Amino acid sequence: MNINDELNPDYKPAYLNTNEDLRWITSVTPKPSRVLTVAASGDQALFYRLGGAKTIDTFDITKMAGLIQEIKTTAIQHLTHEQYMEMMQGLRAALVLPKHMDKILPLLSQHNQNLWNRFGPYSRLLNGNYCEYANPTRPEFNKLKSMVSGPFNFIHSPLDTLHTKITGQYDIINISNIFDLIRNDQQQQQIILNLLPHLTVGGRLLYIPQYNTLDYSKINITPPNTNMQLTYEKTLTNPADKWSKIISLQRTR
Repeated sequence: MNINDELNPDYKPAYLNTNEDLRWITSVTPKPSRVLTVAASGDQALFYRLGGAKTIDTFDITKMAGLIQEIKTTAIQHLTHEQYMEMMQGLRAALVLPKHMDKILPLLSQHNQNLWNRFGPYSRLLNGNYCEYANPTRPEFNKLKSMVSGPFNFIHSPLDTLHTKITGQYDIINISNIFDLIRNDQQQQQIILNLLPHLTVGGRLLYIPQYNTLDYSKINITPPNTNMQLTYEKTLTNPADKWSKIISLQRTR
């Protein structure tokens, strides 16, 4: 690996596990049929599938998110829950090739096999802050086995150009905490405008902040020469964790 790889956002590190309470997030927001969500650790897509979403597209600025996501979907298809947990623990240990990865690697897409071989198994997969909600329970894992038949569609894109790479509409677009990194009102509004046509009427754009946020309560966006409108719906706070929030913006027409 060279310095150009280190500086290239295409190969920024991806986290092995989420630190979001996805069971809570998917239980307190409407159950969608079509979802566009950040790829991140792959857990977002898995929990939306558990909730019954039929179509799930994922996106991320780093290709490494696509790698860890495909590792997980492939492992769910071919490992037991115990083996899956051993594999994840091995990935976190980052000392030797994790147990059971020898079964998974040959089944990955050629692109992701190349990523693994190019960067090594650990240099671009980070532990992050382990969250008790990160891995599926045994019943959830067994349910996913019948629901996950292949990798989720992965779109390699930053949020600000994502609209140029998607078609159709979604019931939920989940941008996770990305607005934490874009603290400019105008930039955020432009992203919302870009994504608005890709929301169904009644659909929601969800932002899961991890820092203090801007004031979204007055958002009421009506693009000129359209009949579309997006407004602030509500902010939900996790009763078990006051720092865990969901800001919901809804397309009302």
